[in-house]
Amino acid sequence: MDSLEPKKLALIRILQILEQYTDSDHPMTHDEIVKKLYLFYNITVERKAIGRNIALLVDAGYDIETTKKGSYLNSRLFEDSELRLLSDSVLASRHITASHSKNLIKKIASLSNKYFKAHIKNVVSVNDWSKTENIALFYNIEIIDEAIEKGLLIKFEYNKYGADKKLHRSASHVASPYQMILHNQRYFLMAFQEKWKHMRYFRLDRITNIELSEETATPLRSIDGYKNGIDYKRFSSALPYMFSDDPEKIIFSIDGE
Repeated sequence: MDSLEPKKLALIRILQILEQYTDSDHPMTHDEIVKKLYLFYNITVERKAIGRNIALLVDAGYDIETTKKGSYLNSRLFEDSELRLLSDSVLASRHITASHSKNLIKKIASLSNKYFKAHIKNVVSVNDWSKTENIALFYNIEIIDEAIEKGLLIKFEYNKYGADKKLHRSASHVASPYQMILHNQRYFLMAFQEKWKHMRYFRLDRITNIELSEETATPLRSIDGYKNGIDYKRFSSALPYMFSDDPEKIIFSIDGE
């Protein structure tokens, strides 16, 4: 590697070292930073160059504190508590496969330092949670999102879980997609079923072999009951399980004995 190129990267590498190895409890001396620059990146700089580069990073807006014990990155885009909340949310999400959950949690953990990563034990236990086995979930989201943006129909197969806990093909559908809704820890697709002319809610983790059609979707506001758009409050109050039938009042009696 050319000797001039590594020194040009020193500023970025110092920032990466501060991001990965420091916080208020783990400051790093300039001598230690010099050693890591050489060990990890084969960059050789003088000790006083560390101070100059850190000053440049501070001028650029990075919250870096320097004390007698050393320098450290004082604040980040996300606090550790926020990253913990995000990782726990991924862990608890039933619509994300175990493998995707592991990868997402690792990416979330990479937004902090190595000390935060050491406290993340969720990756180990993710297989113990109830998870979908449909690896096409994220692809489904991309296709549906594109269809909604372009106002096009989608074609897909809808599946049911059998006694073996595997997906089995149930039916094929052509539908006009309008919204993806996260409800009761599941992702649902709100779509107008073209064949039967009524609104339905499909679980995204049960959708496979989805395709984007070239045909134009039915405009939402042209459908009876949706002249004013989507009533999102209805999902939480009247549709707890996302069935498409209208809610009805019932009266029942209980024997007092």
